[in-house]
Amino acid sequence: MKYRIGCAAFVVVGLAWLGFFLFEFFATTMGDCVEGSPCEFYRGYVSGFIFWRGIAVALMLILAFLTFRFLYKEDDV
Repeated sequence: MKYRIGCAAFVVVGLAWLGFFLFEFFATTMGDCVEGSPCEFYRGYVSGFIFWRGIAVALMLILAFLTFRFLYKEDDV
């Protein structure tokens, strides 16, 4: 039972992270910036930072899930 709860928790956390990442990424890439403003200059940097952070956290979640599956076996099979 703990195995299934743990797997469900990883799924919920993963989907929550994906939702947050998509919201933040679209919020930074959409919108108006005045030409020649700092907003226009930094937009690419911020978008890249959010993208790579999203990939890094997603990979950490995947590795944590695989470790969880390796360490805890389902008891009620």
